[in-house]
Amino acid sequence: MEPQLESPQENIQSENQEDLRRKSKLLKPLLVILGAVIIIGGMGLGIFLWQNQKNRPQENLSGADQTKTNQEDQKVYNNTEFGFSISYPKEYKIVEDSKDFVSVVNSIEQPKCPSGTKCLDGSIEDQILWIRVIPSNGLDLDNSYKETNLFKQNTLIRKKEIVKVAGFDSQKITFCEGKTAASQTCDQDLPPEYAVLHNGYFYYFSTFEPGKVDKGEAIIQTLKFTK
Repeated sequence: MEPQLESPQENIQSENQEDLRRKSKLLKPLLVILGAVIIIGGMGLGIFLWQNQKNRPQENLSGADQTKTNQEDQKVYNNTEFGFSISYPKEYKIVEDSKDFVSVVNSIEQPKCPSGTKCLDGSIEDQILWIRVIPSNGLDLDNSYKETNLFKQNTLIRKKEIVKVAGFDSQKITFCEGKTAASQTCDQDLPPEYAVLHNGYFYYFSTFEPGKVDKGEAIIQTLKFTK
């Protein structure tokens, strides 16, 4: 019997299979190397992110945790007589001269006086904010300044504007001290006052010198009415 010869088509298929086997042998090492690079790179990135997170713990506080932390640093003053409340830093304290005149102060401990000298001894009360509640007597918010006891003959109004205080409309008043009211000149701007009209009363908030204005305004923004 004569041997059977492979057809041209069978020869081509055989060569293709042999070619695929050679390519497969070449690709296997490359795939192994590529896989190792991906694994090592992923581990390196994971270590970098973990170290970065570890070194910045404060930035990982959730909104709820941050709110809780802020609340723990605050006290709340409730004035039941005139139906309002404010929040203030726990290191401050409230001084009630009366229910319609309240101060937020920061007690600063003074060093002991050396023997035989005259100086402040003990603690002093550093004024941060005054709160006064005055009947509006029918005046609207634009004329609230006429009821403030700081409006004196030598005190002039530098600027009036309506701003938001804790979501309420407020008259922000910037006074200045002049030589005389008649001269209409200002020697020095005074820290701003804020007036909120609610249930027939003006709620006045007086801030103090520039170094404390921001502290006072932060407390004003916590205003809530309870009736």
